[in-house]
Amino acid sequence: MAGGARSLTVSTVVGVESAQGDVWRAQVTYVSDRLVGLRGWTIVDGRFRERDTVTLLIGDGDRLVSGKAQVLAAGGSLMRIVRRDASEESERRLAPRLRVDIDATVTVSTPQAGLTQFATQVVDLSASGCAIRATTSLPVGTPIALDLELAGTAVRFAGIVVRTWAAGSESRAGVQFDPMPSPTIQLLNRFLVDQLRNNE
Repeated sequence: MAGGARSLTVSTVVGVESAQGDVWRAQVTYVSDRLVGLRGWTIVDGRFRERDTVTLLIGDGDRLVSGKAQVLAAGGSLMRIVRRDASEESERRLAPRLRVDIDATVTVSTPQAGLTQFATQVVDLSASGCAIRATTSLPVGTPIALDLELAGTAVRFAGIVVRTWAAGSESRAGVQFDPMPSPTIQLLNRFLVDQLRNNE
């Protein structure tokens, strides 16, 4: 988090993203070496727990710097985290992960069942992947194709399931996209930036 660490000061507004993609917005109340104190606009109880690994999102606009952190304590509207600023854990996102609700069709090919399709919803979306409602079992490592519309344009993403989890009574799957052609990258980034601006 080389660039982001220098800009992390008291009053900086950041996002804390859980492993499930839930983003909590907060303001920095203190910074001491790797320790960061945060005060949020909503309650953290039930959303984050002590020792959770989270992603700290710093910056605004269509470029965010992110890095890993661990929750030391969380309660009420307050959280204390410790940053893990190793360069290999840092990444620069072309656009933030956004909560969405987009209808999509998943195509899966397995040796056992052959080619199967099912309808789903994309619940969050970023430049590198997404999370979907997994109405059918999708083990980690499953390659999939995802067909959906972005801003009225039909697009297909190929990817692989990298994690699964339960969100209440729903099962969800995290998908990491395969490398995309330039026009698809541009379409996706433009969609993400437009959504971010609309939500400001």
